[in-house]
Amino acid sequence: MDIGKVVTDAVKYPLSGWNRFFLLGLVFLISAVLSSIPVYIGIHDASRLIFSFIAWLIGLFAGGYLLRIIQASIAELDELPDFDEWRELFINGLKYFLVHFIYFLQP
Repeated sequence: MDIGKVVTDAVKYPLSGWNRFFLLGLVFLISAVLSSIPVYIGIHDASRLIFSFIAWLIGLFAGGYLLRIIQASIAELDELPDFDEWRELFINGLKYFLVHFIYFLQP
């Protein structure tokens, strides 16, 4: 396999659907900002947990979309999958989280 082709494909793939790529980045950014707001504002009470929980919920959608990207890659599709079917994204994101949680319990 030609390394140049692999690198070219790796750069082309996320840019094939730049609006979907931007939306995924926006979801990650919102999740990160929401989880860090209490630290910068200096909130140390229960509302910090609320911000973290909302950020976690938003992150579940991103995790579900990452699973959809993996499925599309296995199916050898050349474009990013659509960012739709929110219920499916949420359920897949929850599965993604549970697998990671169980995996990292071992250490």
